[in-house]
Amino acid sequence: MLKTIFIGAFVTFASFASGASAEQALPSTLDGIELQSPFSMAGSEEKRLYAEKEIDVERSRVLNGKIAKDGAWPWQVALMRKGSKPGYASQFCGGSMLQDKWVLTAAHCVIETRKDGNYIADKNKILVMVGSNTISSQGDFVPVAEIITHPNYNPNGFDSDIALIRLTRKPNKPFKRITIPTAEYADILDRPGIQTIVTGWGRTETGKSSMRLLEGKIQMLSRDVCNQVMMKPRQKRAAINFLKAVNVLGVSGKTANQLWQQMLKQAKQPFTENMICSGTPVGPRGACDGDSGGPLVVPLKDGNYIQAGIVSWGMFQSDGKGCDRKAKFSAYTRAGTFADWVVSKIGH
Repeated sequence: MLKTIFIGAFVTFASFASGASAEQALPSTLDGIELQSPFSMAGSEEKRLYAEKEIDVERSRVLNGKIAKDGAWPWQVALMRKGSKPGYASQFCGGSMLQDKWVLTAAHCVIETRKDGNYIADKNKILVMVGSNTISSQGDFVPVAEIITHPNYNPNGFDSDIALIRLTRKPNKPFKRITIPTAEYADILDRPGIQTIVTGWGRTETGKSSMRLLEGKIQMLSRDVCNQVMMKPRQKRAAINFLKAVNVLGVSGKTANQLWQQMLKQAKQPFTENMICSGTPVGPRGACDGDSGGPLVVPLKDGNYIQAGIVSWGMFQSDGKGCDRKAKFSAYTRAGTFADWVVSKIGH
């Protein structure tokens, strides 16, 4: 049986340094797992070998989604590692066009793994593919002028997992801009049952990826329910050691129960108020690695869409062959929570 592990942003970082000129990496782990960042994996020999195994693009799915029609989701962009041939091996994250020169993505997408830690990626090593649903030379590959991560981004738990990329120029290929909600409107959208759509080029339930953009219809789920699901296995692991401790120390059953309940109340919840839980009760359907940074949109009555979330993290198989086949949800950064920050940075 495969062991399922929770991996923030589908990877966890050993350390992180924030800011354009950061020099010191800060230690950070999640469940003791250390993997390379999406940016560092892009263009690597490991990912190239993985990409060469792609043999069935047409049947690939974003965890049971479908291939998007040409021209659909025109705000979607792909983050590419410069210096590699355009293809799956060089694509490492998604993003969305907010303005002519501004892209919204996840903070963990713009991190580079080095021997001494993780740092803001070199903007000169990233290109943003705009105007194509296929990862190929058909798109416009725009250079990056600036990368801005949220000052409160915490890779150990992935709170405030949001970043902005300023492009050097307006893309030459056709595209559309997507809007994020205000904090007040985000409250209306963040309700169980609200339909959402996630798009991206990430791995599928088979462990494969597609060169063509994929889409999956899911829905908002209760943050409390998602937290309960995630906390159950953690509580089981903690209970084993807790019982050993109370037995060794001779703590009475009544006192032990009181202490246990206090510990549960103080336990850090995986889903914070800055995150959205979206998926499907029947599962699995949603985002996987490679989709990170991409948009989670909500269809509006007038036929337009609004971006409610940013693909952040989810559950991944420890064998590296795809996302958890039983996972019913993934985590998304709640875009509306950071609307004021975004406006302050893009100047509109």
